Amino acid sequence: MKIAIYGRQFNDEEALPFIQQIFDNLAQHNVDIYVHHVLHENLKDRIHTVKYEVLADKQPLKGLIDIFLTLGGDGTLLDTVTMIRNSGIPVIGINFGRLGFLASINKNDIAAAIHAVVNKQFTLDSRALLRIESDSKVFGDDNFALNEITIHKRDDSAMITTHTFLDGTFLNSYW
Repeated sequence: MKIAIYGRQFNDEEALPFIQQIFDNLAQHNVDIYVHHVLHENLKDRIHTVKYEVLADKQPLKGLIDIFLTLGGDGTLLDTVTMIRNSGIPVIGINFGRLGFLASINKNDIAAAIHAVVNKQFTLDSRALLRIESDSKVFGDDNFALNEITIHKRDDSAMITTHTFLDGTFLNSYW
């Protein structure tokens, strides 16, 4: 099994033993580990790591990894949407944040969660993946979102019109 790990900056030293446990548990299960470069830079010389590959930005992940593991809160999990895009790679969030609606695995349950993942004893919870397109390419390649998209206009002097399509079929116009 191939698992990628992503997380934002960890300033809380109390999180490090839990992060160490994640790496140790994955290594015990002979998982091929890939670490996003942001997390790699953050953890360098802070934990005793096992062997892993570093993922670069915009690196195609489909066919490379089986599961994407996030360390943080719901915002961290949402960050991964622009990385996995429409690849179908499942994302599992270990909650180091406050809310944990999406990143629902408690950091005290790491060993059990990893055991379940590597033994494929989990249920996938499907979410709506949205892609936004515009003529002016405002979003570049980062045009994916999970569940919702918010559109803001630049000023209060004019209204905007949004033409909405679902799978290429016109749905509605909003103004």
